[in-house]
Amino acid sequence: AGPPGAFPRVAYSRIVSGEIPPEVFEGQIVMVGATTQILQDVFPTPFAPLRTMPGVLIHANILDTLLAGIPIRRAPIWLVALLAVVAGGGAAWAATAFRPLTAFLLVAAVALAYVAGTHGAFRWGRFWVEVLPVPIALLVPYVGVVAKNFAKEQVEKRRLSRFFSPSVVKEIVRQKDDAGLGAGRRRMTVLFSDIRGFTSMSEKMEPEEVVTFLREYLSEMTEAVFVHGGTVDKYIGDAIMALYNVPFEAPDHAAQAVRTALEFQRRLQPLAERFAVKHGSELRCGVGINTGDAVVGTIGSRQRLEYTAIGDTINLGSRLESITKDFNVPVVISEATWLEVKELFDTRYLGEVTVKGKEIPVKIYTVMDRTLDTAGQEGMPAAASITN
Repeated sequence: AGPPGAFPRVAYSRIVSGEIPPEVFEGQIVMVGATTQILQDVFPTPFAPLRTMPGVLIHANILDTLLAGIPIRRAPIWLVALLAVVAGGGAAWAATAFRPLTAFLLVAAVALAYVAGTHGAFRWGRFWVEVLPVPIALLVPYVGVVAKNFAKEQVEKRRLSRFFSPSVVKEIVRQKDDAGLGAGRRRMTVLFSDIRGFTSMSEKMEPEEVVTFLREYLSEMTEAVFVHGGTVDKYIGDAIMALYNVPFEAPDHAAQAVRTALEFQRRLQPLAERFAVKHGSELRCGVGINTGDAVVGTIGSRQRLEYTAIGDTINLGSRLESITKDFNVPVVISEATWLEVKELFDTRYLGEVTVKGKEIPVKIYTVMDRTLDTAGQEGMPAAASITN
């Protein structure tokens, strides 16, 4: 038994013409049938999956099986079911443990190997194993797990996009974990920004106008944070808290924060011009930057977690932002930040200040952006000490 070429065939015309002598068939079983495609007596069979087999050859296979006394054995249902369960579990595990493409290639390889194995078992071992159950068992869990993971990934992307730039979100998702989002101590730079006097200005505006303006303002400033590699920690009204060197290492995190502060001033100018025309008030933004160690990660209760940073470094950064109005400068940086960026930016020493919660005065500096109008950047002369 076997494919179309397994049995010798002789054209009927050669026998009639006497080309083939009758003695050739002596002692043989001869089956007569049509083999031409025109008569359509052809059928697909496991022996010829890519081409059809004439009906006479199918009967020849049946007869050969009966004469040989070795019938085709069919795999028991429990064996096929067991293979399907194992295959389904393996596919679900692969879809969970590997990336979608890797898991797909693995599942496809197993499915092809199984199909090839069933074909070999039938062709050479006369053992018939159901083909479809196992490939289906491989496909269904794989598709289900991949779809579930995709939906979960989209939810996670939306959650993370509140804090991180699209490129950082993509990297976190690629690593398939929280990429160090658990709480831990590390060196970082924190930036605080606030619109000066916005509370009093907003009292003269309709609530809808305040919301519309804040949406535009925060969108612009958030984009600046993301462009320079920062992470938005939170919004507090019109205030922004941003972190640098988290969640991934950035050796120039202090410079990233300073570039963000200067970008804030540039992006604020067109907003301020429109605000002045519409509301008749001057719009100015103060930025405080500090560098140091802090605890950063997902912090909160079981009911609500937020990605944030805590520590003295963060507190000082917040104090520096409020000091900008005392010195009439848009940006104030700590000495720790200044030591990191002094060779990169045009800075000026402002003096020492004593901030709330610290007994030792803190040296502070401002950063100049010569591409902007210098009004408001020169500020007050250096002071020996200012309490804030």
